[in-house]
Amino acid sequence: MPPVVYSPPFVGTPTPGTAGSEWCVAKPSVPGPIVQQAMDYACGSGADCDSIQPSGPCFRPDTMLAHASFAFNS
Repeated sequence: MPPVVYSPPFVGTPTPGTAGSEWCVAKPSVPGPIVQQAMDYACGSGADCDSIQPSGPCFRPDTMLAHASFAFNS
């Protein structure tokens, strides 16, 4: 099944031009090996996965679902 798509949360004043944008979020019920395979595909296809490495700015939270969601959007 494809990932679930949610609108991003707005904190403070939305940035102009971002209203109505959507984020892909890894579906929590998808088995870990399938999420890992999808994340590997995204990272191997041009996603900015350096940001989710241990020294990267988007490493936290350190969960597969968070990292996969970031990779899917990157």
